[in-house]
Amino acid sequence: MIVRQDDEDEGRKKMGVLQARNRNGDTPLHCAAAAGNADMIQRLVDLAAATKGEAAKELVEMQNQCGETALHQAIRATTSRWNKLACIDRLMAMDPELACIPREEGASPLYLAVSLGELEIATHLLHTSKGRLSYSGPHGRNVLHAAVSCGKALQTVLEWLKKDVKTTAEIQEVVEQGEGRSSTNGGGVTAAADNNHLLSKLTRQRDKQQKGSTPLHLAASLDGWPMAGFLFGVFPQVWAASSSATALLLDANKSMAYQVDDEGSYPVHVAAWCGSLDAVKALLQTCPDCATLRDGSERTFLHVAVSTERHSVVKHVCEMPELSPILNAQDKNGDTALHAAVRAGDVALFNCLFRNRLVRLDLANKDGMTPLDLSYTLSQYFSLP
Repeated sequence: MIVRQDDEDEGRKKMGVLQARNRNGDTPLHCAAAAGNADMIQRLVDLAAATKGEAAKELVEMQNQCGETALHQAIRATTSRWNKLACIDRLMAMDPELACIPREEGASPLYLAVSLGELEIATHLLHTSKGRLSYSGPHGRNVLHAAVSCGKALQTVLEWLKKDVKTTAEIQEVVEQGEGRSSTNGGGVTAAADNNHLLSKLTRQRDKQQKGSTPLHLAASLDGWPMAGFLFGVFPQVWAASSSATALLLDANKSMAYQVDDEGSYPVHVAAWCGSLDAVKALLQTCPDCATLRDGSERTFLHVAVSTERHSVVKHVCEMPELSPILNAQDKNGDTALHAAVRAGDVALFNCLFRNRLVRLDLANKDGMTPLDLSYTLSQYFSLP
């Protein structure tokens, strides 16, 4: 009886040391993982396992003040790649579902790996967890938000999600056949539908910080980021082109093209605002009726392109007969794209629209002004002493 009491006291002391935290909430296991020390990770886990049954699992699942486990620290470690994978394997061996933490809000290990551009680690997590992992990110984002700008990461994650749909359906079918049930009862379809629901949910998820953007909104905006062209040209494996990211997401879920952000803008408006002609083409090719979508100010993407002086997008619209219906579309103020060109004071844009025979010159806005009237008014304003 005394021996058992002594053992329990000794176990509590060991766990007290193992669960001790620094001012950041890190345990010794967090620190070992951050240092990339796989051997120390194993020693700490073994010490916890020697005290009681679930102690080791509890230890690896402990989170610091940032909500991160030791797995997050292992991914972020700046040691050699072999050590990174070794640390991850030691932690995942103790708890195969460790990549599920955090289960709701916060950066998941997969999100962290993708956002750091560590595609090898992200792929390793996908395979070692066998799909039992979290795709969540901070501020309402998910791993697709992080992947759109990370080269091949987006393609890898989407392929995994699609593969997971197929695999789950096949497993369900085998189980049903083994139980003597017919696969025609819809079980396999249901399994696939559940995973299709996950893919749909991730692709349509809006963040809570960047104006309610979906992954497609971010993909459409890539060309508008500072140094985007340079980054893609020099680091194609790290930085994705807007057109390729847009095409991949549309292939996964076309309905994203019809989802607005907090400002009422569709992805096609974002692409036009950034001057990403390739993204605009990808959207219109997959979803032709995107051309007629209106934002919160009832503007078409042509209005947006003219207002932000995106010459390539405006020229493309003027050259495509199938886009002629939006040439004379009016926003909530009654302004057409030609009105917007006059307001922008861009002669090249004005000439591009003016020379198109389908563009009407007599349409008045809600102030009763045609583009000519507006031009005269603005010229009078700017000529004042």
